[in-house]
This record gives sequence, structure tokens and C-alpha cells, in this order.
Amino acid sequence: CGSSSIKCALIDGAKSERVAEVVVEEVGRAPRLRRNGQATALEADLSWIVGWKKDDFIGAAALREQRAAGVTRKLVGFEIIDRGIARQGHDVYVDGGAGAAGKVTSGTQTPYVKKAIGMAYVPVDHTASGSEFDIDIRGRRTRARVVPMPFYKRQK
Repeated sequence: CGSSSIKCALIDGAKSERVAEVVVEEVGRAPRLRRNGQATALEADLSWIVGWKKDDFIGAAALREQRAAGVTRKLVGFEIIDRGIARQGHDVYVDGGAGAAGKVTSGTQTPYVKKAIGMAYVPVDHTASGSEFDIDIRGRRTRARVVPMPFYKRQK
């Protein structure tokens, strides 16, 4: 397959979509922490990867301030209750609110779990397992429920 071939691009796209499903199902949070300034390790529940004992590192002051004050949102896993598949960028609404309270970072229909699942940033007071919220999927509010991550664990 040549790198400029459309067929190869489609095959590579299908592979990357499957890899994304596996990442969402099994890996959970780590791949969703992007270096684009939109989320912190604390919001993604990854404070264990921060070198807190170091005196200084990029973003140290902001992270230490956020750690002291507490986060306002957290990354959670969710499953769709109604019919639909949430995708990256869809808005999250809590308590029937008019304004978006968060964003979906990833979502897919999975072959192993056999559900529509994903991850989203939601306000801290809606992060408990079993909490419900709405996701705007193409103009229609769809119910989702917070579930523990990872979504799937392989049997050993």
C-alpha cells in the first residue's frame, strides 16, 4: 500500500478507529490527557503521574494551586442509557441546565461491552458512579450514566 493511496488511508482510518475503541474500553483516562491546555492531570484523576516532589516543572504553580483549591470538573466514564453514540466534542448538560456543563472527550459503540460508552468532563458534584446527565447528540438530549473505568478488563 502506498502512503498516498486512498485505500490505504481508509484501512489506516479503520485501524485507528478500532485502536480508539480498545483505548476507551481498556485503558481509560491516560490517552485522553492531551497537551493542549484544555485539561490537567488533576481533572483526569492522574495526579500520580505528576512529580510533586520536584521543586519546579512546567505548570507546577498552576497544578499546585489547583490541587490546593480543588478541581471544578473531572473526567468520568459513562454509558449511554438512551439510544445514541456520543462523540468527541458533544456538549454535556447536568440537571436539565440550559448551558453546557462539560464536553465529551471520546465515545464509541464497543463490541466487547456491547454498549455506547465514552468519557467526558463533568462538574465534580456529578462524578459519583450512577450519576446521570444529558449529552447533546445531534440536537437531541440523550441520557448517560457515570460508570467506573476501565470499562472492560480482560480475563487472565
